[in-house]
Amino acid sequence: MEMIDIKNITFAYNGKPVLKDVSESIYPGEFIGIIGPNGSGKTTLMRCMNGILSPGQGKVELEGKDLARFSSNQLARKIAYVPQILTNVFPSTVFDTILMGRKPHLGWAPTKKDLEITAEIIEKLDLADIAIKDINKLSGGQRQRVFIGRALAQEPKVILLDEPTANLDLHHQHEVMRLLKDLSRKEISIVVSIHDLNLAMQYCSRFLLIHEGKLEARGGLEIFRPEILEKVYKVKVEIFENKDHKYIIPLKPLSYD
Repeated sequence: MEMIDIKNITFAYNGKPVLKDVSESIYPGEFIGIIGPNGSGKTTLMRCMNGILSPGQGKVELEGKDLARFSSNQLARKIAYVPQILTNVFPSTVFDTILMGRKPHLGWAPTKKDLEITAEIIEKLDLADIAIKDINKLSGGQRQRVFIGRALAQEPKVILLDEPTANLDLHHQHEVMRLLKDLSRKEISIVVSIHDLNLAMQYCSRFLLIHEGKLEARGGLEIFRPEILEKVYKVKVEIFENKDHKYIIPLKPLSYD
């Protein structure tokens, strides 16, 4: 059964269409990369998928039920959202930040179970040695792991991440993507919005290519063809294959021809 079913959604800002009749299904254990140029509608699609935005037309269903029928707490127990890394956030320790992810499950105060789940996540993500540090004093890669930990504390079925590797160096980009890949193998559906096509191709199992608000292509590595990428990104490319991997080399903007 589909975890998330997107049915012919359309969304507009101030009358300007941003998404146009988009339909797609997300299944358990998938690692989906949403790709496309700036302004193509990637973030808007993710926000419709977690109920932050309501589509003007169409609907999004979670496990066969319209998102609009879930309370905010019910939805937070199913879908976690990790926005782009913020440069400065409200001072808090790593432990307390991850514990915040238990909010949809909390009563008046954290229970022993809430504290145990938080501690288990900290151990799993190798954050024990910085558990009492202020998150504002962490590296970008460490902070991103903390925010993923906070999402895991919600015990969701789906985690949506908007540009999770933005502003990270190469080492931490791969560290975060490996972590997400491992989580998807545990039947959590992972959906990331990502600009780095080569990084996406190395880790994601399936791709949604958004262009001018429309779903231009969907599928596996086979969608990465010069004619599609040149149409969407307006850049001439060459694609190389090495064993099971494809690599894209951008050559020059087509407008320079």
